[in-house]
Amino acid sequence: VGEGRARWQSMIGAYDVNLPEGQAEADFAVVSESWLAGELLISHGTLTPVELHRSAERVVADGRDTFTFGLVTRGILGGDFDGRACELRPGEVCVIDFSRPWTARTASTEFILVSAPRAPLVAAVPHAGDLHGRLLEGATGRLLTEHFTALVRHLPQARAEDIPVIQRATLRMIAASLEALGPGD
Repeated sequence: VGEGRARWQSMIGAYDVNLPEGQAEADFAVVSESWLAGELLISHGTLTPVELHRSAERVVADGRDTFTFGLVTRGILGGDFDGRACELRPGEVCVIDFSRPWTARTASTEFILVSAPRAPLVAAVPHAGDLHGRLLEGATGRLLTEHFTALVRHLPQARAEDIPVIQRATLRMIAASLEALGPGD
């Protein structure tokens, strides 16, 4: 593993980071900034092409029980989310269940990731069912995209007293998008 890639993988810790065949270690680059908003982790960044893998062994070992809502703002991400294929293009949001294995490949990509604990989302939308690898589409998905974009634009100026409001509003927006999936969808 290259030095930069190894450092990034150790900071992330939740999945393996590999380079596509033919890409030199020296060409790997990631620029990312993150904010902790209560129980939410919001990240924004850019990334050169990579292959990401979260194995069943890692799922068991770390016990992460979160959903990550991935938005690509530039580039593309394609993956296999425990048997469900998903191709994420700019402006689309995909749900990644970290309690399950997955693999993904990116081109040069700009992304926004919002990680949230499972419990409040399952409580808010108990009928949502299997979300792993699902695209959040339609008007509610587009509103969620705009909300995520606004988060990374305004979080650098947020005050401590803003954080509970930001967390509640974000969880409500995510729950509304999941609600739009409908029962058994």
